[in-house]
Amino acid sequence: MERTLRGQGVGKRLLFTGIEWARQYEFHKLVLTLFPENTAARFLYLQAGFRSVGILHEQAQLDGRWRDTELMEYIIPRSEDSTKR
Repeated sequence: MERTLRGQGVGKRLLFTGIEWARQYEFHKLVLTLFPENTAARFLYLQAGFRSVGILHEQAQLDGRWRDTELMEYIIPRSEDSTKR
């Protein structure tokens, strides 16, 4: 997220819009990875209903060094399942 837009709810709106789009197009699951120390993003994803699946060791390279990433998933409830989430 562009630094000047952080803290204004833009990321949250984009995430929930994306989840709704995926629901409309009958996606079953969304999967993402993030750097575990990105606590703001991790909190946002947990708020949205994502759950941690595990750590992928040395998954991404940043600034010339291998970094671990956290794998998260969100199983999109179908309309008849929406009361379960």
